[in-house]
This record gives sequence, C-alpha cells and structure tokens, in this order.
Amino acid sequence: MLAECLALNSLILNNYCATVRHRISNREKDMLRKILLRTFLGLVALVTAAMLLQMVASETGEVVVVTTDAGGGESATTRLWVVDHADAQWLRVGVEGAGWFGRMTSNPVISMQRGDTTAEYTAVPVPAAISTVRGLMREKYGWRDSYIEFLFGSKAEAMALRLEPL
Repeated sequence: MLAECLALNSLILNNYCATVRHRISNREKDMLRKILLRTFLGLVALVTAAMLLQMVASETGEVVVVTTDAGGGESATTRLWVVDHADAQWLRVGVEGAGWFGRMTSNPVISMQRGDTTAEYTAVPVPAAISTVRGLMREKYGWRDSYIEFLFGSKAEAMALRLEPL
C-alpha cells in the first residue's frame, strides 16, 4: 500500500512538474512527496478515527440483540438501540433498505435479548410515532444519536417499530 502511495505521489509530482513547465529540484520533489504522504496518512487517520467513534457510539448505552428470520431455517442477529414509551418497547429503523428491517417485514415475529431477558415480539411499524421515538432516542443516547445522525443523516423514510409481546 505504501509503495502504491509513493508511486502515485511520483506520478502526481511528474504531472505537476510537466504542468508548471519548469524543473523542480529533487529537494522540492521530496518536500512535495512528504506533504502528499502526510496528507494521505492524515486522511487515513481521520477516516479510521471516524469509524472507531461510530463503533463506540453504536455500541455504548443500552444495546439489544434482535434476531430475525433469515429464511431457509437460518436466523440473523442485529444490535440495535431501544427505548420505552407508552408501556411498549420501540425500535427505530433509519432506512427501509436495512437488512434486518427487510427480514422483519417478511416475518414480523422477532426475538429480542434485552439484558438477561429474551422474549419474542411482533414488530409493528408505526410511522406516526417516528418523531416521538427519535426524541426518546436522542434523550436516551445523547451525543451518540447525534453522531450517528451526523454520519448517516436523519432519514425521511425512518420508521418507528412498536414491539408487541407474543
């Protein structure tokens, strides 16, 4: 990877030199290479830090494990945030294309592990409750919810799901 980066730096430098139509000394080329390499490494560090912060934000606070039917006798688990409101537990899906939501749409019976308790529920979409559930998520998860929204946006197609015990 580093060799590819250095080769790319050389290509960029050679194109730069041809563009400005003057000869750049080896010292200047080395200095430009260092700047490009530091910029590249800085971007890699920034992306890595953003990904790590996203992992910390997603996995701290109360996280439940939802198990959905993946078809063919298989199941799939997803880690999600949950809030309580009006004597019910609520999940939020940010986008209809989420795999767990697609599986749940095909079969709304899910299993959810919350702490030491596992129970089965029917997940019922309640579009009208999304603003309430968003507010509860923001209140409960604070900066984490804000950061995830910053990264992935506040989706217009977000959906609130009420869990009804079986």
